[in-house]
Amino acid sequence: MQITLNRNSPQPLYTQLAQDIQRRIRSGALPPGARLPTVRELAVQLGVTRLTVHTAYSELQSGGWVEATVGRGTFVAAPSETIPMQTDYGRDMSAPSILNDMVRLARPPGMRSLAMADAAPDLYPTREFGRALDEALTTGGASVLSYTPSQGDPLLRTTLADLLRERGLNAAPDEIVITSGATQAMSLIGRALARPGDTVIVEQPTYLGLLNVLNAQRLCPIGVPVDEDGMQVDALEALLKEHQPRFIYTIPTFQNPSGVCLSAERRARLLELAERYRVPVVEDDIYSALVYEGSAPPTIKSSDRTGQVLMISSFSKALIPGVRIGYVVAGPQF
Repeated sequence: MQITLNRNSPQPLYTQLAQDIQRRIRSGALPPGARLPTVRELAVQLGVTRLTVHTAYSELQSGGWVEATVGRGTFVAAPSETIPMQTDYGRDMSAPSILNDMVRLARPPGMRSLAMADAAPDLYPTREFGRALDEALTTGGASVLSYTPSQGDPLLRTTLADLLRERGLNAAPDEIVITSGATQAMSLIGRALARPGDTVIVEQPTYLGLLNVLNAQRLCPIGVPVDEDGMQVDALEALLKEHQPRFIYTIPTFQNPSGVCLSAERRARLLELAERYRVPVVEDDIYSALVYEGSAPPTIKSSDRTGQVLMISSFSKALIPGVRIGYVVAGPQF
């Protein structure tokens, strides 16, 4: 652990150390069961006496934050109702910090977070998933646990191609790349299409996870306002001329966070502008399976005749988020 103590502070060093570890436990950086460094190791690392570390650990143990077992070490304790919730949420409004706050707020017992856009665990098809795993292991044996091609398992890509036809999208299996969720798909596309310092067009507001990816890759997002019909495409052309972005990112169906759908007219206009200015469109279709009435609007990709659209999606919202199966549909030029 990288811990910095302020030796000029009137606060005792053992208190600073205990509070730093508390913050890490609250944030999830030190999950339940995580082993803390030994008293000797941490004292050497921080340049303090062993008594300082021992006193900090004793404070944490008395507060229920850690558990110490002779001969085994000191471990983060399982959460309990007695551990107070942190109240510093929202102080840092950067995308990474907001995402971290969302995860932390979902952890306390009894909390029902509306920020994560995931289903209740009791709705996961656990029995069906278990039977599918049993069938795969029975028929395929240990080979199903081996490495697959970097593009993804061929049978899975073939099955996805069949599924995408139901969305009106004719994609061959070799036009599909399997990813570890939609976030990895965003990251791969960002690295493939842009370089640090490049500009990217996004909806405003947009998915925080996308902003986090762009920030990590040092890409500059330029926002286009969203109204009841989705991205205001009329404002897009001027931005394309001025900024020459590397790609346009959109969630046209049940946009995050607004929930609106891009109108058919604006979808056609967006595609027309992308073709004219030869700017790729990254279409995030992750929420289309959540339609309650009728059917979801057709994908922009299904109307793409020049290969300008890359579509990403995953099964995290409609199936099981922990499986982390996402994918990218793109033409051979990408």
